[in-house]
Amino acid sequence: MTSGFIEADVLTAISSADLGPVHSRRWYVGHTLPRKEQLARTHLERQGFETFLPQLLAKRSHARKVETIKSPMFPRYIFVRLDPSRDRWRSVNGTMGMAHLVATRDQPCPVPTGFVEDLQRSADGDVISCPTPRLMPGDSVGIRSGPFAGHIGTLLSVGPNGRIEMLLAMLNGSVRLTVAQDLLEIAV
Repeated sequence: MTSGFIEADVLTAISSADLGPVHSRRWYVGHTLPRKEQLARTHLERQGFETFLPQLLAKRSHARKVETIKSPMFPRYIFVRLDPSRDRWRSVNGTMGMAHLVATRDQPCPVPTGFVEDLQRSADGDVISCPTPRLMPGDSVGIRSGPFAGHIGTLLSVGPNGRIEMLLAMLNGSVRLTVAQDLLEIAV
């Protein structure tokens, strides 16, 4: 009977023993304020934290001008690398542009191992290279060139030959167009 108590005491001693510093820097997710991902990144890096903000190239159409911009792959989120046992991770919550670290109870939740590393491998700097998005009915699409260049409409259907049928809002009504898929882009 006494052996059961001894085993429990040994297990308690082992679990509470200081096995030396275990430093494991992992990636965590930070939730940012709306459209403040870059600001949060700048201020986190000034504090010495390593960050990763994956971005995609997107085309934006405004005032008949189309420009390519970087937009966050995960709007309102940024990855922060830290070791909660060594780093002052609570300071992340008070950083300009940040709302808070994603956490449960009183500890930040790490991202699964390899997730951020895989994103970084597929990135050129912080821009993720991804295949052209597949257009689906209901998507908002912009016309790149031709007489209707710069106009935005709603995709109705994709034909077997790659032709797109779309609804373009013009003047006081709508016009149904059929265009080649390579003339379209997803509107932001």
